Amino acid sequence: MKDALDKLATTISRFLHSNGGTRGGAVRRPSRSATGGTVADRVPLHRAMAHLLLVFVAGAIVLAVYFSFTDYDLLSDPSLSALKN
Repeated sequence: MKDALDKLATTISRFLHSNGGTRGGAVRRPSRSATGGTVADRVPLHRAMAHLLLVFVAGAIVLAVYFSFTDYDLLSDPSLSALKN
């Protein structure tokens, strides 16, 4: 029984330390800067995402605040009711 446990412990130890010392055989990927990507390559993506956030989130909040101060039934033009609601 002791030999079987020693063999199992050795197998587990080899498995855990087989891939560069990482546990579970996980592969560590190089960082983005190591692959040649720069910050300037990601700026257009960030700018586009900022515009989407501004239009769809901030725009929706502004419209919600506007419509909360109006009397609007979707069939007629909104009329400003201010604090009557």
